[in-house]
Amino acid sequence: MSPHHDALDVAVPVEQQPGLGSGVQRLRMADGSLAWLVGGYNDCRRWLRSGLLALDDVHAGSGYRGFRLPGSLAADLQNRDGEDHARLRALAAQPLAPRHVARWEGHIGRVADQLAASLVLRGGGELMGDFALPLVLTVVCDLLDIPVADRRDLAGWTRTMFRPDRSGGLDSAVEHVRRLMARLVADRRRTPGDDLITWWGTTGSEHARADEDELVLLAFGMWWAGIENTAHLICLSALHLIRQPGTLRDHPRQAPAVVEELLRRHGPALTSARRFARRDVTIGGRHIPAGDTVLFALAAANHDPDQFPHPYRFLPDRPSGHHLAFGHGPHYCPGAALARAELRATLGALHHLPRLALAVPENALNWRRSPRLKGLLTLPVTV
Repeated sequence: MSPHHDALDVAVPVEQQPGLGSGVQRLRMADGSLAWLVGGYNDCRRWLRSGLLALDDVHAGSGYRGFRLPGSLAADLQNRDGEDHARLRALAAQPLAPRHVARWEGHIGRVADQLAASLVLRGGGELMGDFALPLVLTVVCDLLDIPVADRRDLAGWTRTMFRPDRSGGLDSAVEHVRRLMARLVADRRRTPGDDLITWWGTTGSEHARADEDELVLLAFGMWWAGIENTAHLICLSALHLIRQPGTLRDHPRQAPAVVEELLRRHGPALTSARRFARRDVTIGGRHIPAGDTVLFALAAANHDPDQFPHPYRFLPDRPSGHHLAFGHGPHYCPGAALARAELRATLGALHHLPRLALAVPENALNWRRSPRLKGLLTLPVTV
């Protein structure tokens, strides 16, 4: 799940249309630049796997002013295409495949249970800060084997990422995390361990292994892309359980289906990472010139009634609809299995909190204001 391109705070249609539906709209973003937003499931699924749209912003038109990570971090997976991207993504994804994540599932469940028990002892708390964020941060720290002495600082830099307007030190936090990951990479080069950094640096053929700069990119990406979206997914799923407390009780043997329906119905990614047309293309009957920015409305696609009948109903027993919560095609989220495991652990832990409820009226909840991400900044609860 990419949390990349968040510099655009507001997007408005250039043309007045009755709704996105399965169409394609022209948007003017908050920075004044223009983008195309693709909304239909079939168009999203088709074009997300098309080589005619690139993520590398060298293909962007002259009017593009979107966000980019600084320095060497800009060469991460969300700014690569073709064989270069495929090699690094395959390396990133291998230790995060379902069969490997299964080995960590028990540990993830224990962390979730401990955090839920702490909520019980206090009679409640703030689910983002007291459960979701500590859970995903602990998992990332454990998989990268980040020393305990560094975890408090990393938690502080991570909280900066969650500030509503991304102000107040994000650039500094990014640089601090980059330096931490560079130090960890150097340490693992000298003393290999049982962690993802060591795995990425020693597994496969010499050609397939990541070099030192790429190891920093992969480790940084675990923090940058592996925390925010999953923490928001956990809170949105918890809010669903509060609204519909019978979800787990009514589907005790359908946990995998419940997870998939939560991802479809409440996945936090509203849009994909931006892409750029390599040449003139036609999507949904609209002519899109080379260099134009294209966004895919993943949330709209996941609620397309042609693909998901009664899309706003929560139906774990619906036939598999192959939702796009993790994207599709060559840039499908490499951490999807890990996010699913963290959500399963969350459901297991919250299942033992039958009195889980909001501590404030629902209309007082504090939502993130972003065109690309649906998320709660805080979720106060009682238990």
